[in-house]
Amino acid sequence: MPTIKEEMAALDRRNFKWYYGLSEEDQKSLSMYVLMRYAATTNSNVKEINEHYLTMVNNLVNVNFNDMRKHPELQWRLLQCAAIGTSQFHQWIKPMKKRKEDSKNPKLFGFYEDMFPHFNNDEIEMLIRMQEPDDIRELLTAHGMSDKEIKALMK
Repeated sequence: MPTIKEEMAALDRRNFKWYYGLSEEDQKSLSMYVLMRYAATTNSNVKEINEHYLTMVNNLVNVNFNDMRKHPELQWRLLQCAAIGTSQFHQWIKPMKKRKEDSKNPKLFGFYEDMFPHFNNDEIEMLIRMQEPDDIRELLTAHGMSDKEIKALMK
């Protein structure tokens, strides 16, 4: 049975032959949900890499995850499509229910929630934490908000 480290290395490097080299039993033992959770979060110093993994895993795999549960090979290939070709450190983030009201900034959380309806609450919080305040202001400006509205949302 492969370790999570081996699984993520094969995923990150887009080793398409790795999955087919596993025994049928090992293929069945892979938890695509666990791999998806790991793949979505990286601990890179380059924020674009972190954002890339989070966005791509959500767009390619998470959106219709339950519809594809009987097709683990497809899920594996989609996870590899989200990878950038080099090994990354992926950390586990425990899934939990969080309400918008529990957020440090419920108004900004609500804006991101409307903008990314397919993200769960933890992913929205992570996206907000990963961005610099100037980047958030730029995004809000691009969405037609006035300086007064931005200031109220950034409180």
